[in-house]
Amino acid sequence: MHKRLVSFQVFLVLMLMLSACNMPAGEQTTPTSEVDVLNTAAAQTVVALSTKLAVVEPTQTPMVVTATASQMSETPTETLPAQATAVPTNTSGAIVTSTNIPITSVASLAPTAIPATAVPVPCDRAGFVSDVTVGDNTVFSPGSTFVKTWRLQNTGSCTWTSSYQLVFDSGNAMGGPTAVGLPGTVAPGQTVDLSVTLVAPASTGTYQGFWKLQNASGARFGIGANAGTAFWVKIVVGGTGVPTTTVTTTSGLGCSVTLVGPTNYSEFLPNASFDGRWTLKNTGTDAWDDASMDFRYIGGTKMHEGDDAVDLWTDVASGDSIDFVRDMVAPSSVGTYSTSWALVSGSSTICSMTFTVRVTN
Repeated sequence: MHKRLVSFQVFLVLMLMLSACNMPAGEQTTPTSEVDVLNTAAAQTVVALSTKLAVVEPTQTPMVVTATASQMSETPTETLPAQATAVPTNTSGAIVTSTNIPITSVASLAPTAIPATAVPVPCDRAGFVSDVTVGDNTVFSPGSTFVKTWRLQNTGSCTWTSSYQLVFDSGNAMGGPTAVGLPGTVAPGQTVDLSVTLVAPASTGTYQGFWKLQNASGARFGIGANAGTAFWVKIVVGGTGVPTTTVTTTSGLGCSVTLVGPTNYSEFLPNASFDGRWTLKNTGTDAWDDASMDFRYIGGTKMHEGDDAVDLWTDVASGDSIDFVRDMVAPSSVGTYSTSWALVSGSSTICSMTFTVRVTN
């Protein structure tokens, strides 16, 4: 390719020289026309190019360098000029070209992350899960003893320890204790069944007692968004109420739970077998008739084996007691569980009985 270019240049020079020879003698020394000036400039340019190309190796191929985006430095957005005023060359005289690529800082394209604002969870707060026993408006006969059990969840960030208590807050205490210690630790997110033994008032009417939890420092807390709402027990004495847990209004029938076994919050291994036992005393004036009365499972965690109902197997005279015993199996998961039974006559509940156990490893 270089040989052809040189030959062409030599040919062009010869042609110019011949043209110059054919010109009149008086006009060869000093070009006077515009055509002559252009011809002279062209001849000089060809000579200059011939001299420059003479230093390039005949077999050398001109190198073309193209810049890529990865080779650009990260600088603020800048666009190279569309046309350069000079043609850059390497040391051998080869022409170097570049591509007009706008250079944009990668960092400036990254989206700005907005940091999330953490909402702190209060230390002490509870969530109501369910009434394990004695739902609202359960009907009891005057003076009946019953066990109220709430299932609560620790929705705060602090663990409840045995220093925490279930405390009476306001309303009607129904003969219950002022405070009951928690059976053990309840970590955030865990649930626990808390029970109190209460006595229905002697007069007919609707009664409601409000309860809360209390931490080791004596500060009380409950349920709700602000942990300030109490949970409650609400019963009806001597009237109509929830039909599934009604208590007979016959004045001759009465019952009192005098013994619960195992004792509340006894600990068992998962799937351990044990006996659930209650001792019931006939506190009414009428005998309990085995032909019309039986024991029934009414709620909580089903831990018993066998049927959910057992016939009363003997008459129980006024003032006498009877032991009700069931084969039980502890739940398979660690936690706190309650189960409830009742002595019933037809659709009427004479008294209810509950115990709570803890399953540990």
